[in-house]
Amino acid sequence: MESERVIPLHDFDTMPVYPNMVLSLMLKYDKVLDPLVLRDSLIELVSREGWCKLGSRLKRNVPTPAITFSHVPYDMNVEEHHLGCKIPSHHPDKPSVVADPATFDPLARRADAPKDLEDFIKRDLPQLELHVVSFRNATIVSVQLPASLLDGMSLGAQGLFRGWMLVLQGRQDEIPPVCGFDQDLLKGLGKEPTEKHKCHHLRMVKKDESSAFREGFVQQLRQSALDELAAQAGGKGAGGAGGDAAKPWISEGDVLVAWWTRYATLHLRHRPDQTINVGNAYNIRRVLSGNLLPAGHAYLSNASLGLFMLPQVRDVFGRPLSWLAAQMRRSIVETGTRAQIEALVAEVMPDWTRPATFRMYGDPGMHMVVFTNWTQAQFYQVDLAPAAAAVGDKKKAVDQPGQGQQQQQQQQQQPVVPSFVSYRISSTFWPMRDSFCIIGKDSAGRYWLGGALQKGLWAKIDSELQQGNAIGA
Repeated sequence: MESERVIPLHDFDTMPVYPNMVLSLMLKYDKVLDPLVLRDSLIELVSREGWCKLGSRLKRNVPTPAITFSHVPYDMNVEEHHLGCKIPSHHPDKPSVVADPATFDPLARRADAPKDLEDFIKRDLPQLELHVVSFRNATIVSVQLPASLLDGMSLGAQGLFRGWMLVLQGRQDEIPPVCGFDQDLLKGLGKEPTEKHKCHHLRMVKKDESSAFREGFVQQLRQSALDELAAQAGGKGAGGAGGDAAKPWISEGDVLVAWWTRYATLHLRHRPDQTINVGNAYNIRRVLSGNLLPAGHAYLSNASLGLFMLPQVRDVFGRPLSWLAAQMRRSIVETGTRAQIEALVAEVMPDWTRPATFRMYGDPGMHMVVFTNWTQAQFYQVDLAPAAAAVGDKKKAVDQPGQGQQQQQQQQQQPVVPSFVSYRISSTFWPMRDSFCIIGKDSAGRYWLGGALQKGLWAKIDSELQQGNAIGA
């Protein structure tokens, strides 16, 4: 009998918030994809050495099958389906609230899909689920997993989807090796900090809709903010905004975080002294690459920490948008270094085994707004063209025998990327309120953002947007 293989959960994976969260990611393709090609290629990926962690159960064995696969076919076009017709396909020219992701739950996961970690364990299920819904003219591809398995970056361009695309394209030799799947490479992080965190002097305390914005709008916000910073600097730089002395720099992500923070805190405008802890999930792989994490390897675990700024409400609404965006950039530049990451872990999470010891900077009455930016995960660039070509090949083989291979080669030259991406996070630990995700930029240059707010606030935001009150624009 083959001995059991133990693949441990790492410290980052067992932080209180992750084991109690289940992530569902739904990608809608305007092409018919072969569900068996999708299934087989994903199984091939998670059967590779190192990548097999993704095919494990939350027990002591690496199981067969490696994933849970389900497929629901509909003999109709997607727009004829009572839920499929609600997936955004018409995109307005101005920022708009377009959909409630919860609407698509029946399309994004099978009816009896696990809802929490206990469900995965009790039912002895693989942690990775692939659910495919087929229409005559479209395919919905969804993955579901507990957040203790992967973070957004190791799900996207630096991990699962990247490896999956390489298998589909027959480029298995380009799949990167995996580091740390059977040992915790970040276990020593924060044990020997070399400096104090820049916020160590501050008090430490315990403690869903989707929107779309066209690229031109975001670029306009960013350029306006850059012009303001340059004017304020008067040739002396942006005061830490991330550029050189003559040219201040902020990213589109910085501007989106600053701009949306205003909408997320609209209901607090009457409290000018209220502190806002604006957190931004930060991928620490790059800063640790070549040291704790071997360069050129995929790290298939959680490796994100929260960087933050602490403006007051009067700053959020009273200062220029450029100032708020520059503060976000400054927090990344100044506290995103290896030494500062070490200091943050040491001061905020002194004992991984005792969540009650975790702290955060700020004051007890502060309001938290949390952002995750998945733009670099490139979910809107997940190209599943070979699965579409496989469908075309089968049809061509029937219609014109011998022409299927040529048809397949022609179709593979054209990328097949999603026209809509949505996500859902269910959590028994954290209500997810005031948390937002910049899902990414689609092929037409539109940014998509999703998040959770208390009841009634999305309607208020939608009203502001429809009236043309793009705060800060």
